[in-house]
Amino acid sequence: MPRHPILAFNRGVERPRISLLIVILGFTLSLALMVIFTIRGLHAVPRARIGEPIRPWMSVPYIAYSYRVPEENLFQALGLPENRHDRRPIAVIARQQNRKVQVDIDILYQAIVRANPTFIPPTPQFPLPSEAAP
Repeated sequence: MPRHPILAFNRGVERPRISLLIVILGFTLSLALMVIFTIRGLHAVPRARIGEPIRPWMSVPYIAYSYRVPEENLFQALGLPENRHDRRPIAVIARQQNRKVQVDIDILYQAIVRANPTFIPPTPQFPLPSEAAP
């Protein structure tokens, strides 16, 4: 018994629809993965650490790198022996020397200006937690 021509035509059409659906899903998946990895890649790009306002969490080597001054100058200004492996934050150094953090930050800005006379220290955009009103 011969098959009906319309049924034979429909059977042949279903296969390309499934193939087309698989291709579309594959393309959508690859596009989504491309977007995800692009966002992750852009998020991992390091920020420029040049001239950031000095904060209590920063270490002397970080500040020296950021302001392009020798670490020795900053250690000397704080009255510390030069130690390239000293990664203590400014807040810890100030506490150990019985000084306020802002005093150490001001000392560091003065040392940066001595090392680079064209530098103008930035004004803080918001007060440090120790300066906030109670």
